[in-house]
Amino acid sequence: MTVRRARSIIAAAGLALLIGCADEGAVPLSPGGGDDISYSRDIQPLWDRDCTGCHFAGGVADLDLSPGHSRAHLVGVTATGYAALRVAAGDPAASVLYGKLADTGQFGGPMPDGGPFWTAAELELVRVWIAGGALDD
Repeated sequence: MTVRRARSIIAAAGLALLIGCADEGAVPLSPGGGDDISYSRDIQPLWDRDCTGCHFAGGVADLDLSPGHSRAHLVGVTATGYAALRVAAGDPAASVLYGKLADTGQFGGPMPDGGPFWTAAELELVRVWIAGGALDD
């Protein structure tokens, strides 16, 4: 079994667990249901934790994920090295960001580079945010 296949199986199992244990405070799982996701409260802390070490003003791929700059560098912006948007609002599958975080293989290697890779719940949070229009607070 390849590492990518094993990670896919683990992610699917985690997502199934997340869906099966949904409650009032759970992340919404339907496309377009990200109205209660706050960019500054829910999404930016993920970038702060795992991405801003490389992606800052003047950093890798001209992608600044620091607070106050990240969303403008993501939504509707063509990704360096790809003929696709970093975040295609409403379409996680077409978004380079989601493809790299979820390691779909569509846009090169996974991020964060070298790990630690994100949990199914964290990936789902980003997927729902993108599917819901990649809204700001």
